[in-house]
Amino acid sequence: MKRKYPSKIGFIVIIPLLICISLLIPLLILGEWLVFVTCVVMPLSLVYILCIPTYYTIDDKLLIIKCGRSGQGEKIDITTIKKIRETKRGLSAPALSLDRIEITYKKYGHVMVSPKNKHDFIQDLIDINPNIEVIYKSSGKS
Repeated sequence: MKRKYPSKIGFIVIIPLLICISLLIPLLILGEWLVFVTCVVMPLSLVYILCIPTYYTIDDKLLIIKCGRSGQGEKIDITTIKKIRETKRGLSAPALSLDRIEITYKKYGHVMVSPKNKHDFIQDLIDINPNIEVIYKSSGKS
C-alpha cells in the first residue's frame, strides 16, 4: 500500500503573505516594479519552493515526510510509532497548518505533520501498527 497525503495549508502560511502583498501594492501602483518584484515575487517564489512540496507518504511500513524540494525526506518506521496526538502547537515542523498531529516514535523521536485528511492518515498508520495510542484534542482520550 502506498498513499500520499499533501500537507494542509493553513492561515499560518497564507495570512503573512497576503499582508505583505497588500502593504506593497502601492509600490506597484507607483510604478516601482523592481522593488515590487524584489519584495513580493521573489519571497513568494521562495515560499513555493520550500513549502508547497510538503507531503507525507505511507509506503509499506514506512512514513516518509517530505518538506521542500531537497532530499528524500525523513523516514520513520511505522512499527516504532508509539503515540499520535492532535495539537495546534506552533513549533517549527514540516507542517503548513497549525492543525497538526504530533507523532512520537522510537525512544525520543517527535515530529509534527499536518495532512489534509488527518483521520484517514491516522487510520492508515493504525492499520499498520495497531499499538499506536491516539489522543484526540477534543476529548483527551484515545
